[in-house]
Amino acid sequence: MRLMRNFILFLLLLPAPVSLMAQAQQETRAAETSQTSDEVLAKLQTAAVLHETIQLAVKEGKYSEIIPNLKKIFDLGLPRDYEKYQVKAVYQAVLKLDENRQFILGHKVVDLALENLQTDDSKFNLYLMKAQLFRNNGQIRESFEALETSKKFEKQQKDRRK
Repeated sequence: MRLMRNFILFLLLLPAPVSLMAQAQQETRAAETSQTSDEVLAKLQTAAVLHETIQLAVKEGKYSEIIPNLKKIFDLGLPRDYEKYQVKAVYQAVLKLDENRQFILGHKVVDLALENLQTDDSKFNLYLMKAQLFRNNGQIRESFEALETSKKFEKQQKDRRK
């Protein structure tokens, strides 16, 4: 139950159609304009453009453009503080891929994110995405396994907070 509640809360936190990377950039500017380096701001601008490119590619069914652009976002090397925005961007793409029954590509997107994102919170949410993809593709056993893996990362989160 707690796992499902966390997933629902995660979904509720998703913003309106505004680019997630652009939202991160706006929040950063508002909160720490003088403390954020020009280099990080430039990376955020690049990430925002790449995120929009991914969203258009999904919308237009140009699925072969998704992975290369997502790799470019991860290759920017954004500070760890921006992982939550990257996870939300991945989720938006995976949700659309799921709706279009592009399950294999959805898993590739999540797997790429798992390789590049480091926090337990990120991994927890990414494994929930995998579980959703498996479930919607009728792969119940695999969905259960992904949920079990997500629980491990949830536990690690809790242990670190103590």
